[in-house]
Amino acid sequence: MKSLIPKMEIFFNNVNLEDNNLNIKMFTFILYISDIFTRIPFSGIKPMLIINFFQKEIDSTLELKGYDSTENIIIKKKNSKFPDKYGIRKKEEKYQYEIFNEFDSIPFDGRNYILENLIIDYQENCFIPLDILLLRNQSLEHFIKNNENFLNVNDEIYSEFKIYFKTIIKSKCILEALKTNKDYDGIIELIKNDSIINKFLEKKYLKSLPLFEFSGSGYTNKDILVSGVSGFPFMIYNYKPIKTIEDYKELKNIIILFNIGMKLITLLHEFIIHFCFGYLNYLSDGKILSTSPKKDNKNVTNDGGLFFEQILFGKQYGNITAKEILVLLNGGDSFNSINNLQTNLAKDINFEEFQAKSQLLTLFLKKHTINFKKLKRTNINSYMKSFGNEMYIERDIMKIIPSQKRELPYNYVKRSKIYENK
Repeated sequence: MKSLIPKMEIFFNNVNLEDNNLNIKMFTFILYISDIFTRIPFSGIKPMLIINFFQKEIDSTLELKGYDSTENIIIKKKNSKFPDKYGIRKKEEKYQYEIFNEFDSIPFDGRNYILENLIIDYQENCFIPLDILLLRNQSLEHFIKNNENFLNVNDEIYSEFKIYFKTIIKSKCILEALKTNKDYDGIIELIKNDSIINKFLEKKYLKSLPLFEFSGSGYTNKDILVSGVSGFPFMIYNYKPIKTIEDYKELKNIIILFNIGMKLITLLHEFIIHFCFGYLNYLSDGKILSTSPKKDNKNVTNDGGLFFEQILFGKQYGNITAKEILVLLNGGDSFNSINNLQTNLAKDINFEEFQAKSQLLTLFLKKHTINFKKLKRTNINSYMKSFGNEMYIERDIMKIIPSQKRELPYNYVKRSKIYENK
């Protein structure tokens, strides 16, 4: 971290102070140094991944000087099982590289990706489709230009996702969950208002953020009423070993499907609890506190969003399986009551007879082919983790980023009252 700080002057000098829009670069940087860095150990790879990320903003070509070989630049470690036909190499053109495996190769501009992070990620997740790996290791500059859509899907699917989100928000299930605590009364009134939900889903208030998996999946700042969901794809585990080009292409579709389900949970978490409580605090001039319930007779958490997840889903989602993803994205009677939702999430699903019912899932499957038979029992690859007998996506609930609400300084409040009197 010390090597990064003296060079940050370049980073700050590029900020346009006349711009009234939220500066994602500064927002991201402050989030990492004020919260994320304080919650991770200073030893190990995680802080280095973050430092590499911000050093790329200072000089997009500096790291490339050490990787100018047209041979494979991924050096196999002793006893490594990294495949022989997989790797990254420099091309003849300046700053141009190629990532490749036995099924695919993708050229890319080294200035747009954190090459050192990409190498680490590839070594750890060598069978993940290459374009997913690239999406996970974009530079901040490249991310901001190309990732307003945090699902990494086309605009049609993203638009349908927002429609689906609005349907779920107004479901009987959500209303029932909110009626469990009188502190949620104000939120019930908010979600009845279509204009408020539509405003939240605008890019002014809902952002795609470059959050590493170990950082968290979403974040809300209640002071400026901005919510964000990670635009980096999260990994899935326990999938079938890749043997054909068809398996390879399908794995990408499965990863995107899992991410849509994960990010739906994140968005519900951020909007219903954090954004809404921040908004109520703003509307009431502070009379309604921005803090949300975090405990009852059975459960205690340090995050109000996780507490609400416990009420709604019957659990706080860490590992999310394929059957749960399909229930969450298929709508229907699952969202008619809490009991229906929790029962359907818990029971087994017949993958071979599964039918898409929601418009979101139907549209997704028209554009992304998935053989649902492959979502049940899988042969566990030695590189992957195991979770029962299903594929799953991992979300570390211990790494949830707390929603931020800071009290204004006394002098600011005093000054504001003087202006109001005038």
